[in-house]
Amino acid sequence: MPRGPQRARVISVELAKAERKPVPVDVDSIGTVTPISSVALKSRVETTIVSVHFEDGAKVNEGDLLFSLDARQIDAQIEQAEGMLAKDQAQLEGAQRDVRRYNDLIGKGATTQVNLDNAKTQADILIGTIKADQSALDNLKVQKSYNHHPRAIFGTDQRSQCQSRQFSYARPIRRRWPSSTRWRRSM
Repeated sequence: MPRGPQRARVISVELAKAERKPVPVDVDSIGTVTPISSVALKSRVETTIVSVHFEDGAKVNEGDLLFSLDARQIDAQIEQAEGMLAKDQAQLEGAQRDVRRYNDLIGKGATTQVNLDNAKTQADILIGTIKADQSALDNLKVQKSYNHHPRAIFGTDQRSQCQSRQFSYARPIRRRWPSSTRWRRSM
């Protein structure tokens, strides 16, 4: 069949001024993103989490406080150790007074050397006891410092992993940037 004369096709064209700007590039692919570094966070004391200082997936920086743990038990132990130290220091002062008194009495011939030696021994024992008390107190203060868990590296953390209020297990913290990425090409 004969056709009539062909008409020219009309094509609609829109004009715009050219400009430079970033163009997003989306790539659909299957891959694995692996954090460059990961830190296992484990409490050195058996206690309960009283507060969490980050939101799920939030970026945290090195040194940021992550958790606060219940410190009531360690506080009571510190007070007990301070009391023992004060008691032993008072006993040492009494023993040192006895040494001075027995020294005076030896000079007057009113007591024996054995009494003076015993007083010196008691003072020496109390000096050792005070050193042990101070070491125990220092140790408790170090343990108390474990009740606040700062971040070791920057990255992100997941609050959902710490919903168990008992804090006696390791928790990984992953540094998401920079990261290593492996892509698998799909055909």
